[in-house]
Amino acid sequence: MDVAGAQELQKRLEQQAHWLQAEAVREGRQPRTDPDVLELEELGTGVRFYRREPERASFDGSRAGATLRVAKRLVGGYWKTEIEIEIEIETDGRGRRHADG
Repeated sequence: MDVAGAQELQKRLEQQAHWLQAEAVREGRQPRTDPDVLELEELGTGVRFYRREPERASFDGSRAGATLRVAKRLVGGYWKTEIEIEIEIETDGRGRRHADG
């Protein structure tokens, strides 16, 4: 096994050990492996963050962007899925929204 392969294996082992923190996983009440592991980007204390999905929209003459991100938090021995939404509205620097046209 080369260095890159060893690093990938180490990463996968860390991800699996993190997933096993949930009592529900260890007792078979949740899947033994994270079904979304291919989208996994970051591990934290009792939380797993997955790939961000950017979205763009216009509303009331203003341009807005939102980023959707799935997170799984360890709550009461279970991994609970949440969707985090970060919204950005473009303004003119004084807190007013830009008007199109």
